[in-house]
Amino acid sequence: MYKRNYAIFAVASLCSVLSFAVVAEDDVLIRKGDSVITHEEFDARIEQIPVRDRLAFVRDGTQVDRLLRNLILIRQIADNARENKYDSERSIKIQMEIAAEQRLANSWIDRQVANADEPDYDQLAQEYYTVNAEQFQSEFTVDVSHILVKTEERPEAEARELAAGLLQQLDEDPSQFEQLVREYSEDPSASSNHGLFRNVKRGTMVPAFEQVAFAMTQPGEISELVQTPYGFHIIRLEQTNPSKPISFDEAKSQLIQQQKANHLSRVRTEFINQFSTVELEIPPQAIEKMLQRYFGEDLENAPDYSGIRPQVQ
Repeated sequence: MYKRNYAIFAVASLCSVLSFAVVAEDDVLIRKGDSVITHEEFDARIEQIPVRDRLAFVRDGTQVDRLLRNLILIRQIADNARENKYDSERSIKIQMEIAAEQRLANSWIDRQVANADEPDYDQLAQEYYTVNAEQFQSEFTVDVSHILVKTEERPEAEARELAAGLLQQLDEDPSQFEQLVREYSEDPSASSNHGLFRNVKRGTMVPAFEQVAFAMTQPGEISELVQTPYGFHIIRLEQTNPSKPISFDEAKSQLIQQQKANHLSRVRTEFINQFSTVELEIPPQAIEKMLQRYFGEDLENAPDYSGIRPQVQ
């Protein structure tokens, strides 16, 4: 066993709150030179991750490796700072205290939220749906197929000419579309989806493609050539999927999550707001004293802090 500075991290990038402790070899998780991270410190850092995400995080070796490397790097730098007595400087001590208080306050807020009584989220979801049923509509989508002639490996003029030739064949016989997809489309997904994209929503395709796809109205309608960064497309509208009401059962899961998030946000806000009921007190001349440290006796260029200058009687 050996003696070392024991740091509790507020967050990996913040200063530590220090005490001296003897670290048993069994408690060491990783070591680099004279710096170590203990199992307890690792667990304390993991507790900062939302409960629902912790197991997935620990299962991800890449994330754990990144976290451990970051923790030991911060520890090395902090140990070096202490060796050089940097932690003895008054301003640094105060900064460390502020960081520790911030971590303590945030953790305490999280604890209050976690321990708060939970309402019946199913009932809240049902009530919200009943009052706002008109908001629950599926999004208008389209099913489209396309042929893509890429411009990455050929001159643009050559690609345009090839695509124009395919379009001419379709003008003469639209029933050839599926065959031309199989023979000519260079979209990598064509082999699996045969050029078909179902339930395309606005904002999911490149703008030029989307503009044409949503402008067509008749199933079977074939577009003119559409140029995008990928090349030249020939688009066929398969069908439109109008917006329709979404049932409560379909929306229930999302609504419950929404109501839970709203409830936890209210609990957090109410807990914090209770500390706002005490009036702010600033001793006479305190603001002027602070401003003089930065602006000297010439306060003409100082900001107006009159709004936060209540005087203690």
